[in-house]
Amino acid sequence: MLRSNDSATGSAVVLVHGVGVGPESFERTAAALAARGHLVHTAVRSGYGDSNTPTVGLDDEVDHIIGANTRPADGTVVWVGVSGGATLGLVAATRHPAAINCAVLHEPLVGPRAAELHERVQAAARMLALGGDDHESQASRAREFVAGLIGPEGWDAIGQAGREAVTEHAQVIVAEVPRFAAFDAAALPAATARVVITVGERSPMARHEAAAVAAELMDGEVVVLPGVGHLPQVQAPETFAD
Repeated sequence: MLRSNDSATGSAVVLVHGVGVGPESFERTAAALAARGHLVHTAVRSGYGDSNTPTVGLDDEVDHIIGANTRPADGTVVWVGVSGGATLGLVAATRHPAAINCAVLHEPLVGPRAAELHERVQAAARMLALGGDDHESQASRAREFVAGLIGPEGWDAIGQAGREAVTEHAQVIVAEVPRFAAFDAAALPAATARVVITVGERSPMARHEAAAVAAELMDGEVVVLPGVGHLPQVQAPETFAD
């Protein structure tokens, strides 16, 4: 499912959110891109729309997002993903080269090649698997996971509405994290689209190390975004749009 602006003259930009922090987080980035003349699509990932149905596999989700995308007149499509949306972007850039011209990916997972981040994700997945299946238990674990994922500044930046959304989507979060935890970018084919990996200046060193690994695997480049952490679309939307 995609939310799109009505008219544009520039390239298409597909904004793809990650785990727990949904499509509403791109509101200001989408507005900034639309003001620059881009056709902006904000993907609403499985489980984050009208229902809390657990997500499908990563490949299937990428297929769905690409299938719903509308190409602009100039034919150029840029996939912009944050966190889980960036991880999905690695799949899109390597397995759908005819559909994606460029991918701008903020702090994707890459798997075991980035050992410290990989172990942190594995530990978080194990934590999410513990406890009951009732909503209160899932919500508590989901909040703990997302708060750890985006850090104190990010948790504050998403505001009360964002934190309530984490609780709302707890079932989806618990269901989809193991799929991302099992991801290994080294198993992907070579990328033919241009890949730009971004990382927040304030993000932990493990994120910077993973960004370097992602750029190496994708034959891409790393851009450090000043003054932000894991959520540039919330913390510095104009900078991220640039």
